[in-house]
Amino acid sequence: MNSDNQLNKSGKNLAEQWIADARAGKKPTDPADAFEQDARAGWQKASGGSELMHQLDRRFSRKSRTPFYLATLLIALTGAVTGVVLLTAQPSKTNVPTAQQVQIDKIDVVLTKEIQAMEALPANLQIQPKQVQKTFRQKAKQDIQPATAEPMAEAPIYLSPRKLEVNQPKAVLSTNKKKAKEIYLAGMKLIDYRAYRSKPQIASQQIALSGVPADQEKAELKSDDIDWQPIDVPYYDYITKTVEQFAEGNMRQTLNRTQSILTFYPDDANALFYGGLCYYNLNEMDQAIAAFQQVIELPYDNFYEEAIWYLANAYDLKNEHSKARELYQFIADQKGFYAKQAEKRL
Repeated sequence: MNSDNQLNKSGKNLAEQWIADARAGKKPTDPADAFEQDARAGWQKASGGSELMHQLDRRFSRKSRTPFYLATLLIALTGAVTGVVLLTAQPSKTNVPTAQQVQIDKIDVVLTKEIQAMEALPANLQIQPKQVQKTFRQKAKQDIQPATAEPMAEAPIYLSPRKLEVNQPKAVLSTNKKKAKEIYLAGMKLIDYRAYRSKPQIASQQIALSGVPADQEKAELKSDDIDWQPIDVPYYDYITKTVEQFAEGNMRQTLNRTQSILTFYPDDANALFYGGLCYYNLNEMDQAIAAFQQVIELPYDNFYEEAIWYLANAYDLKNEHSKARELYQFIADQKGFYAKQAEKRL
């Protein structure tokens, strides 16, 4: 009986101390007492104050040999431990490959011989996708979006890609241009052609692989007799996957896609600009120069500054320094985003 009274008294003292600490906002001093903190919170909600516990203790002491304080203490601790066990027992849902239907574009796995033969620049000379994304983030803070989208003539559909021609840089570059509506996908800036074309689509060929984990779909495409199905892909979906390929550093796949877009829309600023970046990184400077020049000549200036800057760099890499210097001087005089970098090159 004495042992029960002592245990009862000890439990009362501990509970009263918990309540006082909780009201004072005091945390457990021992890091190992995380369970104690949870139990205190439960105890405080259940107790309603030490005086109520005294009343309940007197009421139930005649009916049970187990002290009420001790029973409540055990319940609180049990609840805290059970909650932690349930949380830690939950199975992880990340990094678990699941079977799914995967749509594969032929253009992403079957490259032209011309693109396969291209040899990339050393990494330190390439235009890195992360740097492009960073530049766009910085410029987006100062660029103003047009209030409304003005009409843009739809380009005719061609059956083969237009051959790019290399021209001399213009001595005076026009700045009398308008800004088209923009969107950002995968951190990349794009003209939103949905605002200018009635039904923008790109003809493609796809195959659906069912029940194949997403990280294994390309391993299933080694056969040459795959039955590719023709499909018209919405331009938005097509360009989204294109810039995702670029963001991942897949220059050949991106270039393959931009060439496909130019088959249908020869003046597509998105395809010309990102295709130019791919040509640049794949050390095809003549093609990069041609692409950037066409971007500069477009009536919209969304990629205007970038195209002039990369055009100058392409001439510089070709050791055509007089042409590069002319462009660097123009960039510096315009006092735009790349002005300080151009001054350093000069």
